[in-house]
Amino acid sequence: MMVALRVVFRAGWALPNPVNRVNPTKATRYPFAVLKPSALTVIESANYNVTQPAKNGTPQATHDSGTGYTAAITWTPDDDTFGANKVYTAKVVLTAADGYAFSNDFGKADITGLPATSGGGATASKVTVTRDSASKVTIEVKYVATAS
Repeated sequence: MMVALRVVFRAGWALPNPVNRVNPTKATRYPFAVLKPSALTVIESANYNVTQPAKNGTPQATHDSGTGYTAAITWTPDDDTFGANKVYTAKVVLTAADGYAFSNDFGKADITGLPATSGGGATASKVTVTRDSASKVTIEVKYVATAS
């Protein structure tokens, strides 16, 4: 026994049409999908907590993390103990955690605990804060020379 069936259907599809070397103009290209960032929590402030270098002292090996970021510290020069009459620079890199980002105007004014660079109690000769990206901030502090 045979049965005749008539089937009607409509098919549709979408092809990605990215910008490439063959057609570099964006006007005639349309994306297949758009990636949007998820909602981010903006980091408005951070804390700098580094002990000033002192003759025969041990360089601080870690830096406290804060809400929404982690921190890592390195020293230049990289001595096992601080020498006499020597200038040291601490470099602290703050890295935003997933779902967090540093504010667009994040800078020196947003960091508490930075050492003084002027006046009688100055412990550093230079402090630089650089927002490298939404997820990375670099703090460099050049301390005054250690005691002789």
